[in-house]
Amino acid sequence: MSSAQPRFLTTLGLALAVAGVGLAVFYLQQPATQPNTRQTGADSLLVRDDQKIAEAEQRIIAAAQEKQAAYEKAFADLNAAGTVRSISLPTRDSIHQRQEMVKRLDDASAALEEVFKSAGETLRSELLKQGFSEYTSAKAVTRFAQRANLELILKIRASDHESNAAFLEILDLLDARWGKWKPSAEDHVLFDNTADANAYNALRQRILEIAATQQAAHAEVQQRTQDAARPKP
Repeated sequence: MSSAQPRFLTTLGLALAVAGVGLAVFYLQQPATQPNTRQTGADSLLVRDDQKIAEAEQRIIAAAQEKQAAYEKAFADLNAAGTVRSISLPTRDSIHQRQEMVKRLDDASAALEEVFKSAGETLRSELLKQGFSEYTSAKAVTRFAQRANLELILKIRASDHESNAAFLEILDLLDARWGKWKPSAEDHVLFDNTADANAYNALRQRILEIAATQQAAHAEVQQRTQDAARPKP
């Protein structure tokens, strides 16, 4: 009989934490525009344009916050239920219910990802409608993507989808092999069949690798945020 011990909370918890950091980047690097009565007319126009751009960016942030809240709710529900820890799956019905919870989490993650994927085009389209030139709109989109670390955030969201898929595969395995495995007091999974244990361990390893990818992206977001916040010499 073989055994394997799952380590899932790190992966899910990291995905949630990284999404939160990604949103925080918007706030930390959002440019502030304050009116100045001593500005020239041209300066005032620039200030008003900057304010319009900032407001358009803020609407994207608000949309992300809404999807983030749904993601956090789905994560909290799954976490409270026990994620895919074998000790929290006493019946096949509990496995099926957990599968639905992981799917809801993945749907929420996909909705959040879509906000980030479309952020650039959403901002560009809105600025063009407000009369900004193609050049100014494109420049604003590039600046926004850099400040918000969109490339890294999308990498994190893609990793989140991969980890959710691995969770579902584990649940599928536990369901298909029902009666041929059992949890131990330490939440090890004890399989009757070596091939099943190997399959389980391979999925576990994949999740750990995904977590490492997310952690690296998370660290890079943090480093970029810290670098941007440092006073320029």
